[in-house]
Amino acid sequence: MPDPREFIDEVVSGAAARQNAGILSGMDAAAQNARDRLGAAARARGQSFTKWATSSNFVADREPVSLAVWPHLHTLYDAIPNDLTDLDICVMKAAQGGASIYAMLVMLYVALRERCQLGYFLPTRDHAMVFSNERFLRLCRDNEAIYSAMGDTERQLRASGVDGKAKGGMIDEGSKSIRRIGHSVVYFTYMGGVVTTESLPLDGIVFDEVQEMLLREVEKTEERLSASMLKVRLRVSTANFAGADIAYYYERSTQEEWTTDCKCPDGVMLADQWDPEHGPLCIAEHNALVYWRCPRCGAQVDPKRGRYVARNPGHPRRGFHFPQFVSPRQSAESILLKWRERVDTKNFYNRILGRPFTDPKTQPITEAHLAAAQDSTLEWGPLRENPGDWRGEGGSVVMGIDQMGGFNTVILACRWYDRMRVLYAEIVKSGDPWERCAQIMRQYRVRVCAVEALPNFNEAHRFARAFDGRVWVCNYADLIDQMVTWGDRPRDKVSIRKTDDEARGRYVATIDQYRMMSWALGQWTEGRVCTPDARGLVQHLRGEGGLDVPTAVWRDVVWLHMQRVALVTEEVQGRETERRLRRAVKKIGIDPHFAYTWMLLCVAWVRIFGTERLLPIDPDPNVYESALRHMPKELSETEQGYAAQIGERVDYADQGGPTMRKHMETPHYLRVDDPAPQDEIPTCGTCTSFNARTGECTQRGFTVRAALPACDFYSPVPAQEDRW
Repeated sequence: MPDPREFIDEVVSGAAARQNAGILSGMDAAAQNARDRLGAAARARGQSFTKWATSSNFVADREPVSLAVWPHLHTLYDAIPNDLTDLDICVMKAAQGGASIYAMLVMLYVALRERCQLGYFLPTRDHAMVFSNERFLRLCRDNEAIYSAMGDTERQLRASGVDGKAKGGMIDEGSKSIRRIGHSVVYFTYMGGVVTTESLPLDGIVFDEVQEMLLREVEKTEERLSASMLKVRLRVSTANFAGADIAYYYERSTQEEWTTDCKCPDGVMLADQWDPEHGPLCIAEHNALVYWRCPRCGAQVDPKRGRYVARNPGHPRRGFHFPQFVSPRQSAESILLKWRERVDTKNFYNRILGRPFTDPKTQPITEAHLAAAQDSTLEWGPLRENPGDWRGEGGSVVMGIDQMGGFNTVILACRWYDRMRVLYAEIVKSGDPWERCAQIMRQYRVRVCAVEALPNFNEAHRFARAFDGRVWVCNYADLIDQMVTWGDRPRDKVSIRKTDDEARGRYVATIDQYRMMSWALGQWTEGRVCTPDARGLVQHLRGEGGLDVPTAVWRDVVWLHMQRVALVTEEVQGRETERRLRRAVKKIGIDPHFAYTWMLLCVAWVRIFGTERLLPIDPDPNVYESALRHMPKELSETEQGYAAQIGERVDYADQGGPTMRKHMETPHYLRVDDPAPQDEIPTCGTCTSFNARTGECTQRGFTVRAALPACDFYSPVPAQEDRW
């Protein structure tokens, strides 16, 4: 019988040997993972970006990364230098061209080489989370060396398996918004993420598919790099509007265009050989064959064979552009089919050609419209004395104010015959810009002013109270069938009114922004606006170095702002599958304050004249010869002309029968106690210019009757006042 002590010693020694073997195996695995971890960083530091990206066995979107398949990306990969300091690259590209993979690999390359914090910005929060969890994490999981480099060192040691390989479920993958790569941290976020745009120091920023971003928001985000010694900037996006988004930065770069080889010495840029109405000039059809051709030399070409040609060489920022033609997944036939079956030309230009596109339907104002409105006989400044007032200027001055933090923008206009004449514009920057606005109100004798309610709500209402009845505070809302509603003209029935009259803002207007902006911009396209010489209005604005620089405000600022507004119809984000559309006013690249100021001026204009086209003011009395025979001889020709216009309206009422004639001839008296009648026909008696004691129209300076129908200068008496 064996000795029990020997048996116990044997069992204990065997257990100890197995335990030691497990410990050694774990240590070997940890060492191997550490070597893999250090190896991923070492390879990134020891290789160029092109070699590292193509030799590290990356699998992106179900296929290996290969520049042989995507040859147009080779120059972009070579553009990443060994010294990453102040790297600044802009890629304006077509959809599905491999640029997002390029952006992810650049971010990984920087994270492995440096100890840094990077921000990866996408259009929306949901897009950022899906991109991080699906595309980026899958790219890392499919590469064992990169996957081993995720997470911090301590967790990496605990994640080791006995076979020396990392266990998939134990790697510290981080969260959707924060990923750790080596000693670096990558934040996946969006432009609306306040934390990452305001309070987070960064060493590198990647903007991926961030369309419709305001330049001031990009500038604010890039300030996160101010304290960094690295300062890496990479912008990758499809184009949107000209002069905005990615196009703004591309215009301020080397502008390296993909140029296809042909028999021409300089090659051909196929993206430029496209007509927005007639289609491609670079695609030919012969029987069943559809192929690419150069419209100049006529040679058949392969769009994938070419090179980048810089239009602005020497610029510190490198910019690249390529169309979808270079994709190995597209052909001339497929591109031509997309063009013929397109729904939106702008979408085709942005995502297929990779070009910004200005659609006159969405951006109605062009520089040609603004230039055509100039009249060299007019002058900037207040109106001169005009006793006859046969042009319709007197009492018609309106003003719009767009307010921001610390400054206001102002435009003034008046009636000029049957058009709108711009009098003045100013950028008011001071500790109290409202004080200057009040001076302008008095100097120009402004009859009606409209001011935006936000952001300085209290100041706007205080300004309105200082000019009671002449200043309207405007809010925005989606109105069903109206462009603007007025606080002194309630449209809802008393039975369903939920707010007491005392609590309702009297001099508050509610605007449908889309309708109002469309109407306001339409005045320019229809030639109803005239201005003095745009170069003649000069204001000294603070420039570089704190010095005041003379600036042609109307030509250099207002013209730009008027062209930076788009009227679009778009799908509601998050509900695209429902095909739900909404109307919207889009700011293109900048915040076009003067465009909104002009819209507010038009709100004031509508308050006085309405939205219908003005009747031309013709001082020639022969126009109304039939109506002038019974006019008193003591009236001037101008007064006779106005009276004839009113007489025509009376004749119109007579044709309407006894009911209309009785309604128009019966004076209407407003009382404080009674609510204002709805849908009444405007008459002289209900106009603010009617003097009930003398029967005189103070606007035009001649005698009228209270029952006469209103003219184009009609300004209704507020319902709360008893004017008679």
